[in-house]
Amino acid sequence: MIDLLEHDALARLHQVETTARLGKAMVELITPRMVHEYLFIAFLPIKFELPSITSIAKYKAICDGYVREVCQTNKYDIWLRRSPIGPSVTVVRHSDYTSLPILKRSIFYKEILRPTNAEHGASITAWHEDTWLATLTILRNVEQGDFSDGDMNQLLGWQRHFEVVVRKLAFKKEEQLDDNSLSTFIWDLPASALLLDWDLVPRHFNAAAVELCTVWRRGLSAFSKKISHNKISVPNEILALIPRLKPRIESAKLARPGPLRPVEFETLLHPSIPGLFAKIYFIPSKSLTLSRGRFLVQLYYDRGAQVQTPASAYAKLSRLSRTEREVALQAAKGFSNIEIAEMLRKSPGTVKIQLSQVFKKLHFKSRSQLASALSASAPDIDSRAGVFGNEAIKILH
Repeated sequence: MIDLLEHDALARLHQVETTARLGKAMVELITPRMVHEYLFIAFLPIKFELPSITSIAKYKAICDGYVREVCQTNKYDIWLRRSPIGPSVTVVRHSDYTSLPILKRSIFYKEILRPTNAEHGASITAWHEDTWLATLTILRNVEQGDFSDGDMNQLLGWQRHFEVVVRKLAFKKEEQLDDNSLSTFIWDLPASALLLDWDLVPRHFNAAAVELCTVWRRGLSAFSKKISHNKISVPNEILALIPRLKPRIESAKLARPGPLRPVEFETLLHPSIPGLFAKIYFIPSKSLTLSRGRFLVQLYYDRGAQVQTPASAYAKLSRLSRTEREVALQAAKGFSNIEIAEMLRKSPGTVKIQLSQVFKKLHFKSRSQLASALSASAPDIDSRAGVFGNEAIKILH
């Protein structure tokens, strides 16, 4: 017969978003269905903010002390050494592996069992591959007796739910830590950086991005005005362009199974301000269950480009792929194919093919035409864009 109340308790367990709620949900699940003195949940300290949770508040200090003394310092404990718990053994009845005389010599007995009037225990654990995440231990006193085989089967059923929820909380915590590191990294970048989620909501940005977005929308006069760096307004041209990139991204996923590599998808020129442009990168998510991916937008402005027309070096460079652009910039400086190959770690044959593609796309017939068409400032701007873009991608991916 299906226990509808247990079903409801498990449903509430899967809805929790914090370790505190997890502890409350496990207490609500176990208390009506299994006799015990109290419950003790220990968490991996690096992953979670709480060392332990107990169903009886007065025992928390005792359990926290054990976590600090043994779990964090790897201090020798007979009880832990004899336990077979691991990624492949996630449910254990303590008495199956540690007799009472040996148990009484352990730190676990002295620090946990004796002060809390408990003598029998059983544990379920949660793992992510080979990393231990959390253990829930159910403790009983002498009168309540040891755990039966039926009790262990019940714990085995609960363990699967416990592990799923703990993993979810661990991934969420890890994502929060990554998010904090990412925010600090982007703010400290020497070039502008703006990170949008799949739905184009700004998640992280730095002061340079705020300034150049403002200039993009208001014109060059915005440089002389005081700007608040706490908010960002993304230019409409960028917001309109990115949705048009999504079908290309989805097609790339279908055409090439497996995780996508970070890729520069577009270079967007400002319609009326020469030298102002944006590079848009797509950063695939490490876990597609958490996110579909993000967009890194970097904006650049070269004051020297004001003497050029909008369809100048930037317009020409935007027609090229990243690798073609690297080859074109070095060729415009007068380097030979062999020298370019050494600098970019390519074969001379590859450089020759890519340079041929550059001439074809730009409708040039010689290196001299290429050199005269690309201004001296454009290569500097473009090389900086590549450096900062690559550094941002490394931490994002």
